[in-house]
Amino acid sequence: MYTILAEDNGIAIVADENDTMLAYTNGKYYTTNDFRPIDGEGRQLREDTRKTINELLPLAMEQNTIYKREREAAVTMAYENGKTEGAKTPTKSFADALQDAFLTTLTEKAADGMADMIYPQVEEMIKNRFGAVPVVHEIKVPDRKPFETTEILHKEFDAIVAMVMDGEPVYLCGPAGTGKSYLAQQVAKALNLEYWYTNSVTDDIQIKGFVDANGRYHETQFYKAFTQGGLFLLDELDASVPETLVLLNNALANGYFDFPNGKATAHPDFRCMAAGNTYGTGADSTYTGRYQLDASSMDRFALIMVSYDERIEATMARGDTSLVKFAHAFREATEKTGITCLCTYRAIKRLAKFSGYMDKAQALRIGLLKGLSADDVELINRQIKYTGEWSKALDSLVK
Repeated sequence: MYTILAEDNGIAIVADENDTMLAYTNGKYYTTNDFRPIDGEGRQLREDTRKTINELLPLAMEQNTIYKREREAAVTMAYENGKTEGAKTPTKSFADALQDAFLTTLTEKAADGMADMIYPQVEEMIKNRFGAVPVVHEIKVPDRKPFETTEILHKEFDAIVAMVMDGEPVYLCGPAGTGKSYLAQQVAKALNLEYWYTNSVTDDIQIKGFVDANGRYHETQFYKAFTQGGLFLLDELDASVPETLVLLNNALANGYFDFPNGKATAHPDFRCMAAGNTYGTGADSTYTGRYQLDASSMDRFALIMVSYDERIEATMARGDTSLVKFAHAFREATEKTGITCLCTYRAIKRLAKFSGYMDKAQALRIGLLKGLSADDVELINRQIKYTGEWSKALDSLVK
């Protein structure tokens, strides 16, 4: 049984029952000293992954110390209630031990049915203290090993996976910072597909590739996905020049494409997704550099709205429900005032981290309000209806 201590970008630092720390990524456990899989099979982790693990280790060590103290407190509580006679060391997490001791006491001392009434409150207390409890999510893929993950997934994830698995191109539409490109990566991982990526297309060369003066063909991400198989994401679809998207339309509709080095037929495992901030209807006050896409381009894709998911927000906020509620109120306020300041998942994660070693007002100034004038901050503050610790911190900046 492993306890998750810290995680970021698909990499988790976990501890086993002996408090040995391991790194978990891509479905395998690795040592944190030489970055090799504990089962002895596979290569050493890449440099960028090792760097992330080293950055997470101090936080994991600190969290593990906290958990050890709390596990000891849980065992002490259980001893006092006479329920762990003969026990030597705790075998459950602090949350589980606390929950067991609390419910056992209620069962003995309270009337019938009291535990059922109290249990949701205990569960909420644990969630507020520790954040969302990891849940194993399984995706069954035909003719392949089922995909399992403990990552918090967007509420639309299963529907998106099903459509992509069925060969349907999917357009993820939503505000900046809602994790659309990362969601596409998760879909590729779930379907065991190579992930290919291209940002907004402003020239057909980005799709087709080209042959240089020496007769050598220069491949594109789209060419590799189309001919070798994999999930291709065209990010910022609505910032792409509409004329170049006709090329993509033809490939999706016909299943073949005429590249500069010859005609190619789509690989059986080729899948396509796109992401953007608008419905393809053109620029608006927030996303000014967007094109109006023609009906044929939009008709090629099934459209899924990707809004902020409260479960992901809670994870980014490390269980700080006040921060999540503030984020919602802040977005509503910026929408009413017309002031552009995005309170994204990344911003929430940053605020939660900063608040661990600076006051909330300073965290807001550095992690969210950067670049806003004092007048803009005051206008936003007037529109915030939620009263909480983070709202009070924002209020202190305008007084």
